[in-house]
Amino acid sequence: MVPRICPCGIFARNSLHRSSSQPFRVEGFGDAETRTGLLVDVETTGLYPDQDKIIELAMVPFTYSLDGAILTVGEPFNALNEPSVPISPEITALTGITQEM
Repeated sequence: MVPRICPCGIFARNSLHRSSSQPFRVEGFGDAETRTGLLVDVETTGLYPDQDKIIELAMVPFTYSLDGAILTVGEPFNALNEPSVPISPEITALTGITQEM
């Protein structure tokens, strides 16, 4: 697999993409109409977008039925980014992410 850089500059070993917004059928769930969702978690060095940086990006794709039931969970994606500003002790306490990681 070819490593990629996402638009935010995070080094990624795998990638997720959604090829269609059309409903599709999941094997084993009959004719249930389903949708694809993506849970996204972003950790930053602080709360100010003009000065703080993204330090972690995590995503998990999933398929759900129209009644809200989770049907499948895909392969998770996680990437760390070395920020250009120091990670404060408060952010380390909150996220568990250290400058050394």
